[in-house]
Amino acid sequence: MVYFLEGHPYNKNYRHFKIRTKSTPDDVAMMKEVIKRRYTMILERNLELPDLILVDGGKGQLNAGHSVLKDLGIDGIPIIGLAKKFEEIYVPNKK
Repeated sequence: MVYFLEGHPYNKNYRHFKIRTKSTPDDVAMMKEVIKRRYTMILERNLELPDLILVDGGKGQLNAGHSVLKDLGIDGIPIIGLAKKFEEIYVPNKK
């Protein structure tokens, strides 16, 4: 997970996650796990939430991230999915 502060990379807040819930590749489940772990920790420590969340992936990953944030009671933060294959941008509830 990368972090930018005022438009510049902020390496201090970069994070690597070892996936605990899946032993086989499942992008959507892995995205859910990472977002849940990261934002649960942010809430528990009363840290500042980001202004924007960019998700590496299309509709599935975006919906997974959006769902986790909603379950955690986090709303009002824009979340965008970036799908590289067709260079498409996805936002929740939009086509």
